Amino acid sequence: MQDSLISLRFRTADSKLRMQTHLIYEWKDIDQAIDAVFTAGGSLTLAVKNEIKGNPGAYTPRESISILSLPGRYALTIFPGHDGNGLKEVRYLWQANSERVHGKEMVEDIEFDTRFLCHDINIAKEICSEFFAAREITEKINALTVDESVPLSS
Repeated sequence: MQDSLISLRFRTADSKLRMQTHLIYEWKDIDQAIDAVFTAGGSLTLAVKNEIKGNPGAYTPRESISILSLPGRYALTIFPGHDGNGLKEVRYLWQANSERVHGKEMVEDIEFDTRFLCHDINIAKEICSEFFAAREITEKINALTVDESVPLSS
């Protein structure tokens, strides 16, 4: 079985905090990065990386979570990687109580349906904590997110 590690890359919109890929061993590092990006805006990527067999110390990404944020709101995207049939579906966190499209908003040069911009940072922390502990996208994470088939118009 391959060893897996968690890597963290983030930057705040005000550029006060920036970190290139860094292997993470403690949840508090991720928790602090999520708080910083949520408060100032910016981006964060949390990835599981597997050691490449026969090449000790070299790792390849397997699954990841991306957070793009404006101060006080964020879009969270799950990139679940491959299964035996190719790429799994990308998943998104969305405001489940928002049935109608309220418009579009730009976050880090990407246009989002505003239903995908969330205000409760604790949901992002719950998803990232689960990912950190399990080292994979779990059924719990899937239950909190939707796939690309959610209609983007009312």
